[in-house]
Amino acid sequence: MSIHSRKANRIVRSLAKRRGIPLSSADNAPVFESLEPRVLLSANPLSEVFGQNAAEVVAAPHHDAAIPLSASNVSQSLNVELWSTAPSQLAVGNAIEFGIETNDPANIVSRSLVVNGESIEVSPEGRAFYQFEQAGTYTFTATAITGNGTVGTTSLVLEVGGAHGQLTDFQIDQFWNSAPQPLHPGQPVQFGIVTNSYGAITYSMTVNGEAVPVSEYGQASYTFDQAGSYTVVATAVDAAGNVASKSVTLEV
Repeated sequence: MSIHSRKANRIVRSLAKRRGIPLSSADNAPVFESLEPRVLLSANPLSEVFGQNAAEVVAAPHHDAAIPLSASNVSQSLNVELWSTAPSQLAVGNAIEFGIETNDPANIVSRSLVVNGESIEVSPEGRAFYQFEQAGTYTFTATAITGNGTVGTTSLVLEVGGAHGQLTDFQIDQFWNSAPQPLHPGQPVQFGIVTNSYGAITYSMTVNGEAVPVSEYGQASYTFDQAGSYTVVATAVDAAGNVASKSVTLEV
């Protein structure tokens, strides 16, 4: 019997005695005598018997350890929220934005949006656009799936009325600016265009006929280089082609 076998026998018998496990062999009979040579010659034969290091076996407490709960083995419900930029009164030709949000955004692997059975393209961030081609009732169903297969879904119903291009009351509600009083040359001024509609709005702005870049959110900045009177005109065009404009005059 090798040195490793004798040492392993002593450890196993000591553990068995401590845990009250009866051994069928005599107290001084080799427990490992029937094991194959590869086990007896192992640097740590107990690792082959117990599936872990012998030191861990000896140090293991004599009770059942509680299994800690973790995010991977705790079942959680997936809550899905579908928001939209739809105004209170939707008309044919309106284009609006949708957003799919969840209570577990870090683990979402898939988002989808369906309207009346038709799939809509959704960006990786959960954003989508839809333009209404005809009047009626539209049911939007959003679905999100996590990496472990948890599925969440929600729905939103919108009513659309009117004929294509009927939104003739499209207008610019606000054309604000940050100009101080008095306004001096060299001071930058911020502008903002706010309409009474949402969705695919195209914005533009001119200062005394000079075009000024405007962001997709209707915001712009302009620095007046010299004294004088400046007419600033804001223009917005919606998805149906309706045009609205508003102007303001500033003295520098």
